[in-house]
Amino acid sequence: MKKIYLLFILILLSVSILGCPYKSKVAIDDYAKVKIEKKLPGTWISNDSSENKNKPYYLIKDRDGFMLDIDYYSFEDTNTYEEYEDDNNLPDNDETITLPEPAEEYKEPSGVYNVTTTYEAFLSEVGTNLYMNIRQTDDMSGFGYYIYKIYFSNNNEIILSPVTNYIKSNFSTSGELKDYINKYQNIEFFFGEDEYYIRYELPE
Repeated sequence: MKKIYLLFILILLSVSILGCPYKSKVAIDDYAKVKIEKKLPGTWISNDSSENKNKPYYLIKDRDGFMLDIDYYSFEDTNTYEEYEDDNNLPDNDETITLPEPAEEYKEPSGVYNVTTTYEAFLSEVGTNLYMNIRQTDDMSGFGYYIYKIYFSNNNEIILSPVTNYIKSNFSTSGELKDYINKYQNIEFFFGEDEYYIRYELPE
């Protein structure tokens, strides 16, 4: 009866925080020991329902066959928009003002992509599953790593499943974390919502 009650509590807890990535002070392995999948380096963009135009993307580079460098690029709009009304000339009442349509060159954003965040990552194997340990390189909080299960649906799509934040245990060693994942990774609500990324060819 106690086990059934505990399972019920875990299910309720997982529903409330599903999708929150787990933060670990240690990685699954003490060091990078799994060779990088050859199809992993490249440019990747989120495969969601929004348009691909001006979406942020990730550039994944193979550092040495075992470590990955990941640059996150976001779009910065560099347009200078004209002021169509002088605030001093606005009426004091609630009269609706119709502003002119913006010039054609201002209707679509133009700008540049810049690296806004950098990460380093490496792969770990737990049983038959492959995981990615991801650390933000400029993070000063010292929390360590995001842990994602990773698999490839084909050469041009990767799927990341974040380990959810319902894990309240603190692991002092990689061995402890690895044993924990190995024990519970087959439970459905151990992971958050899958994230899909497709290979992206940057425009010329």
